[in-house]
Amino acid sequence: MKLKTQITTQVATLNKSAKRSFDKNIKPHLSKFAATKQGKFAIKNKWYIAGGVGAAILAYNLLAAKTLSLNRSYHKSATTGTLRDGFFAICKTMELAWHDNKRMISCIPEGTYELKKYRRTSGVWALEVRNVPNRTAILIHKGTDATPDENGADTLGCILCVTDIVENNGAYNGKNTTDATQKVYDLVFPILESGKKVFLRIH
Repeated sequence: MKLKTQITTQVATLNKSAKRSFDKNIKPHLSKFAATKQGKFAIKNKWYIAGGVGAAILAYNLLAAKTLSLNRSYHKSATTGTLRDGFFAICKTMELAWHDNKRMISCIPEGTYELKKYRRTSGVWALEVRNVPNRTAILIHKGTDATPDENGADTLGCILCVTDIVENNGAYNGKNTTDATQKVYDLVFPILESGKKVFLRIH
């Protein structure tokens, strides 16, 4: 018996309210889940025997969440990286150099963080990196300069999006930040607005 059939058979025993929730939020994703590596693993290990509804909820959660990855390179005066959706490179990134997560002068620690829409005081929307240890208002936004000098930098810990990065005597500057940032927003905003979650894994 296929995973989809196994789970829907279990769901038939639910009360009407729970079944309506299943039909609306989970059932549309089951076929896609059964074709994934996780779905095949679920079939092999007969998760439905322990509880088909639990397997269905797991399937929904796996499909409802997207995780982007940020692969960093650390330098003395800045941190650069590539933001990816799976194997697809979205853009380059620039951050402050690592200084033990000190506010205003360091990039944030490696880890996995949830992304949320954030409305800035100007009324412009950005992406917020949530629940960063000992840091607040860490955003993903426009900017081309991540190396502090007498004129400052475009970030105090936030992540800047660019298409290309140029290094000149230890200073790092980016290009086409508006296009790169909008590309990230165009990918992430619709997912968040649909009620799904997006995470950022920094490593």
